Amino acid sequence: GAAVLAWCLAPVPLVLGVWAARQLAAAAAQAQLLAQRTAQLVAMQARVQQLELAEQVVALGSFDWYPITDDLSWSDGHYRLWGRQPGTLVPDYNVFRQGVHPDDVAELETELQRALSQGGQYDFRHRVSWPDGTVRHVHARGTVTLDGLGRAARMLGTVQDITAELQAQAHLQLHQFVLDTIAEPISVVDADGVYRLVNSAWVRATGTPASAIVDQPPSTQVPGVSSPERRAMQARCIDSGEVQVLLAELDLQGLGRRWWETTMFPFSDARTGRRGAVKVSRDVTARQTAGRTLAASVDNLRLTLNATGDAIFAASADGNNAPLMFVNDRMLQMWHIPPERAAGLTPADVMAYATPLFVNPERERARV
Repeated sequence: GAAVLAWCLAPVPLVLGVWAARQLAAAAAQAQLLAQRTAQLVAMQARVQQLELAEQVVALGSFDWYPITDDLSWSDGHYRLWGRQPGTLVPDYNVFRQGVHPDDVAELETELQRALSQGGQYDFRHRVSWPDGTVRHVHARGTVTLDGLGRAARMLGTVQDITAELQAQAHLQLHQFVLDTIAEPISVVDADGVYRLVNSAWVRATGTPASAIVDQPPSTQVPGVSSPERRAMQARCIDSGEVQVLLAELDLQGLGRRWWETTMFPFSDARTGRRGAVKVSRDVTARQTAGRTLAASVDNLRLTLNATGDAIFAASADGNNAPLMFVNDRMLQMWHIPPERAAGLTPADVMAYATPLFVNPERERARV
């Protein structure tokens, strides 16, 4: 009997060994699986933290909504966009709706119901009223998924604060509005020669739409305006930081051939490093025409007075050292004054030339 018992018990250590080996292998596999899941959890937590950080940086929030059950979850960023601290309340549709500016609720719900009934994309901009009275502007985007019965089963989306963007646009629109009220053509170019801004007067004068020149390559030409001389003066203005003035006769599409005086004012933004020039143009055709007419009249008067044979000059009441207003050729000949001295000649100069020719200089000087 003892022999039989010994023979029966002989395989027990072998069986126990196999069982133990299997248990160890299973434990090792579970440990490896646990380690993998732990690593995945750590990685997932890191991604969540990165997402939360990214949401704060770009003022973004996200949401996950099941309309049938009204189960709604917000990211931390979404809480902040509604003026709330993360986790301070349980979000649902009513909480969401209460945060929407009262004047935007009706239009928002119309757009939201359209998306929920049709599925697909939801895209809407509206205001948010915070509990402390602060009003912010947000841009909401979402995707609606329908179930087999055609009901809105789920909506995933994001909300982004666009208040700063809208304020910047408003400021730019204000600047453009102010520029457009100015009658003179105004344009702004950067150091690369790229037009960054033009006003309505510039568009009317040149006949060139703003879209055809603003932010276009520097090689883009403005018909009737672009010229090597203008580009050189523009570069000199920007490089030297000094105001430049260019007078030119231009044949513009909007106004035809006219004289324009363009003043170029340099600018340099230390914050952004941007440099460029603001160019203000004035139509000086009338001035140029009047100047030419006056010059022709003076020439005609000079010819007339020279023909009389009398020595004639005209002086202002500003004193003996003020330039003469007019002097004819006979006057220069009489007192032996070189013709090249006519420009800038003063009463004192005339007396200096005439005195040596007087018979009695003291008496003539006293008489004058």
